Amino acid sequence: MARRRLPIKPSSPQGPGLKIKHEAIQAEAGSTSSLNYTKLIFLVLLLVGITGVLYFPRIVSFVGRFTGEISTNLASKVKLREQETSNKNGGVQNDNFIDEDLELDGHLEDVGEYQSNRIQNIQSEKTDSRKSDRNKEKIITKETNKVEDKRIKQADNEQIRSKDEHLIGRNGKSKPIILSGENNQIVLDPSQIKFVDAPSEDSQSSASRSSQKTTPKAQSKIQRKEASEKAQPDTRKVEQAGPDLDEELKNFVPTLQTTFTPKKIFADGRRIPPVELLPEKPTNSSVKVFLFDEFLSNEECDGLMRAHDNHVKAQSKQPLLCFDSVDTLRKHISDAKMKVKVTPNDFTAGTRCINSSFSAELSLKLNSNWSYSTAFYPGESVFSKIASERINRAMGLDPKTGGKFQITSYPVGKAYKEHTDCLIGGQDKRDRVATVLMYLNNVEDGGETKFPELGIWVKPRKGRALVWNNMSPAGDCEPHSKHVASMVKTGTKYILIRWYYYTTFYSIGRRPAPPHLPARDSDQPMVMCDTYNSGSCRWYDEWSYEPLLEYEKNKLTLI
Repeated sequence: MARRRLPIKPSSPQGPGLKIKHEAIQAEAGSTSSLNYTKLIFLVLLLVGITGVLYFPRIVSFVGRFTGEISTNLASKVKLREQETSNKNGGVQNDNFIDEDLELDGHLEDVGEYQSNRIQNIQSEKTDSRKSDRNKEKIITKETNKVEDKRIKQADNEQIRSKDEHLIGRNGKSKPIILSGENNQIVLDPSQIKFVDAPSEDSQSSASRSSQKTTPKAQSKIQRKEASEKAQPDTRKVEQAGPDLDEELKNFVPTLQTTFTPKKIFADGRRIPPVELLPEKPTNSSVKVFLFDEFLSNEECDGLMRAHDNHVKAQSKQPLLCFDSVDTLRKHISDAKMKVKVTPNDFTAGTRCINSSFSAELSLKLNSNWSYSTAFYPGESVFSKIASERINRAMGLDPKTGGKFQITSYPVGKAYKEHTDCLIGGQDKRDRVATVLMYLNNVEDGGETKFPELGIWVKPRKGRALVWNNMSPAGDCEPHSKHVASMVKTGTKYILIRWYYYTTFYSIGRRPAPPHLPARDSDQPMVMCDTYNSGSCRWYDEWSYEPLLEYEKNKLTLI
């Protein structure tokens, strides 16, 4: 018989036993939760304590830095207020303000925005103040230079006007050529004038009596004889202070120029600082090369080039060709592809020049391929005085130790080979200690001045000047001063050059009387071809004594 499962009747949820049990469970859960929170707080405090122990040094450093920042900001504010008060009371009182500016500038990132802005404003005010001071200095210097140039011009013009009776133009006219004193520009070719000794009253009266007693033919012979005697080179020794020497010559005392001292100058408002060109090759030489940009103004350059070109064009006669040796003549004949045998007998008597017909033939074969030089001497123009003083101020070269001013133009294809401006191994100290070279125009291609031994080269720029020493302070010619005038490939190159001498001599800077040889027409120019391997052929508007055999024998005793 199957048993029937009886249903179990659930107890009521509201039973007292179940309610008590439920409250016990809740009490236990609450106790457990409180314990968990306590553990969590304990763990957090434990972690904080461990972190504090481990990072205690860093925390101390951070607190110190924060405190220092606050102090720095406060100090900066105080300093700024003091500076503002100082500026309001009359500006900067001492030179330390510049240093303070620099110190503050290094801390701009460490101060607040307000302090940074104030510092920048103060520095801007200081910069404007310095610029204003420099501008005032330039204006004062410019005015000073103008006054000085005006004084020099007036003195030079007075000198020329006082000696106008002694000025004779190259065209043979007796009317003197006077330079305009109203401006400092070149208004005529300075090489068209020269100083000559004024004839004495006795000689004038004697000449007038002779002209009255002699026939025109005899008078012409007398004039030619006097001109020949006057053109004879003066080979008297300085040490022979006999009664026949002029008083001025007997009292002459040589001057030494052993070096030069470049420095910054101002001229007509232009700031002209020296720039040393350092050698690219190691050397123990004493040769120094310095560059001055804008040494000459554009107007001065244009005036010099115009005067030079006008004078070259005026000399239209066929030049006589002269050579330093018969070997140089042979090499130029070879270049001209002429089959001519030459000997020293082909030179005219007493010279190393060839005659007019041979000169014309060789010039045609060489296509007149030479440079052109014209010269003016100290005292012959206002510009010569201005240039001498400017060179003296910028380079420390005494005007008394300088020779003539020479303008040279190089046409396309012309150059000047490697050479020195002094004689290597020479014993005569009357040699070129320094060279001042000034470029009168820009050259599109070529024409650079190079110093092969130093690894220095300079491109021509209008108004730029170069200065270098050719001799050591002891007076020895420096082989490292060798330089080259590179070939002009496009256009024409113009330069103005002046040489300064280690030991001066009586005739330095004085236009010499022309030599009596070779026989030539009046106003006939000379072309001198130097040593073939270290020189070039150059046209000159004046005759020198170099082609004369007599000069080579006596040059050590020339005055």
